Amino acid sequence: MILVLTICLVAAPADCETRELRGRADALASGCMIAAVAEIARWSAAHPKWRVAGWKCRADEVRA
Repeated sequence: MILVLTICLVAAPADCETRELRGRADALASGCMIAAVAEIARWSAAHPKWRVAGWKCRADEVRA
């Protein structure tokens, strides 16, 4: 699963972008939703200039 974050600069709230945090490829969507809260807290603590404005879980594409 991939945790997709929409993040915005604290100093410029209109300056937003998307970041993807990859988890285990075999993780279930429900597991992503549960783990997301802790992962977002860790990411936010490591990136104090950014604010998480939104997030969602997305299935990882299977690559051949």
